[in-house]
Amino acid sequence: MRLLKPLMPHLLRKIKRVTHIQVFIGYDIGRGFVKASNDVVKFIPQINENKKVQQVIKHAMQKEVNMCVKDLALIQSKFPGVAVALQTRHACRAVLNDMVFALNDVQDGGLLDDSEVMLLKHLLDEKMRRLTHSPPYIMPTNPLTTHSDAFNDEEDKGEKKGSEDVEIPPEIANNP
Repeated sequence: MRLLKPLMPHLLRKIKRVTHIQVFIGYDIGRGFVKASNDVVKFIPQINENKKVQQVIKHAMQKEVNMCVKDLALIQSKFPGVAVALQTRHACRAVLNDMVFALNDVQDGGLLDDSEVMLLKHLLDEKMRRLTHSPPYIMPTNPLTTHSDAFNDEEDKGEKKGSEDVEIPPEIANNP
C-alpha cells in the first residue's frame, strides 16, 4: 500500500484525462448528430411525398434529437470544460477555414503568387493538424468571479484607491 500511495495522484490524473477524452469525443459526436438530424428533417419532404410518412419520420427524428440534446446538456453540466474545449476547437477551425477561403479569394484576385499561396496554405494546414491535438478539457472561467477576486485582492492589500486618490490630467481638468 505504501508503494502505491505516491502513484495515486498520477493514476488519478491519467484516469481523469482518459475520461475527458472519451467525453469530448462523445460530446462532439452528439453535437454532430443533432446538426445532421436537423439537416435531414429539412429534406424529408423531398425524400417522401406522403405526408403521414413524413410526420412519422419527423416525429421519430425529433424524439431522438431531443434525447441527444438532454444527454448533451447533462454532459455539459457535469463536464463544462469539455464543452468549452469543443467550442474552442470548432471556433478555431471556423477561423482557419475562413482564412483558407480568403486566401483563395486573394489568389483568384491575382494579389499573391502561387508560391506564396502554397506557403500560406501549408502553414494553415499545419495549424489545422495541430487542432487535432488540442486539449479535451479547458477549465471554464467565470468572468464575474475572476474580476471580483481581483477586486477583493486589492482591498485585502489596502491598495484600493478612493476617488480622492485619482489624479485628473490637467488638459481634462482645465476644459469646461
